[in-house]
Amino acid sequence: MKLCFSTTMLMLLALCIAASNPISGAQDAAHGFTLPDINGKKVSLSEFKGKVVILNFWATWCGPCRAEMPSLNKLYIALKDKGLAVIAISVDTSEKTVRPFIKEQKLSFPVLMDKDKAVSFDEYGIFGLPTTFLIDRNGMIVEKIPGEREWDTPQMKGKIIGLLGERNGNHAKNKNGNRAAADYSSAVGMF
Repeated sequence: MKLCFSTTMLMLLALCIAASNPISGAQDAAHGFTLPDINGKKVSLSEFKGKVVILNFWATWCGPCRAEMPSLNKLYIALKDKGLAVIAISVDTSEKTVRPFIKEQKLSFPVLMDKDKAVSFDEYGIFGLPTTFLIDRNGMIVEKIPGEREWDTPQMKGKIIGLLGERNGNHAKNKNGNRAAADYSSAVGMF
């Protein structure tokens, strides 16, 4: 009887958490926000309208977060001129730990601070780090990616290039007249 009650309570708790999670995943509109960067300048998600955005939640105390930053920076440098934006949101409590890491890694993309975790936890429902959202040019979340990734692999580049080729829900065509994303889906099985 106690086991049944405990199991029921755990299931109810899980349902409550799931119901309160503001972002469930693909095809939700990305929540707007404004956060300060490490120098105090306010940056809003709306400033990146029309771009494909990789929204990465991380912290300097998170080993997997630190490990994925170099490959995320390489991807950003390779594709920023094609319309890719990367926004890293740190949940660290102080810029003092974030600044040296950015300098050491030579990160080229904006790093914002979410010290009170209002955006990370309340708006995006982050429970683990790193967690990343791929947002298309129309502001729709196309994928929620929990955990560490190698961002500069051919498969990930293909996925991002496919998103960059989309305009208003349409895929760009390659030189053969085929949809670019379809080429990547058959090659890497990601779409």
